[in-house]
Amino acid sequence: MYQNGYSPQELFSWRLTVYKNSLESAQALIAARHKLDVKWTNKDNIEYAQRILQYHISNELSFRLSQDIVHAIDSIWRDPAIQEVVERGGSEYYLMDSAPYFFNEIRRLGDSNYVPNEADVLRARLKSTGITDTRFNMGQLSIQCVVNWFNQLMFDVGGQRSERKKWIHCFESVTSIIFCVALSEYDQVLLEEAGQ
Repeated sequence: MYQNGYSPQELFSWRLTVYKNSLESAQALIAARHKLDVKWTNKDNIEYAQRILQYHISNELSFRLSQDIVHAIDSIWRDPAIQEVVERGGSEYYLMDSAPYFFNEIRRLGDSNYVPNEADVLRARLKSTGITDTRFNMGQLSIQCVVNWFNQLMFDVGGQRSERKKWIHCFESVTSIIFCVALSEYDQVLLEEAGQ
């Protein structure tokens, strides 16, 4: 949770996640373009797409995106074929909401001195595993009655299918549940199962 902001070290620690989000989103769009049989407008993107599909991100903290891959992602993003794929929507393929943001920022992300800013971190997607809790205070909260100052306990539970069986342990002595979902994702396919 965001709460008091991020230290410079915490921001830096998100760099690989931002890189992976950008690359995986580009790979997803390339696969969707092929599946939907949309032809490249810029023929150079045939080669760029192959480079993107073969590119791997190291888990080393010192890893940087190559300028070649930055140029390739920038080029395919600007191709009308990819824009057509995006417009056709995520009901046929999975694409994270923040992908357009990262593609529009890819030159900045590829800078050799890149450190994510807070906007990058807030848009990054890191698959949650396990159960983490965050404590925060809420003032007068009006649901059906007024509740004066109390501590709330909030759990972020991993959304992957393999994590769901762990949720039951969070519900002992629970009096209410709030589900938070992205309205923009109501018609998207499941990441782990593209057919649903």
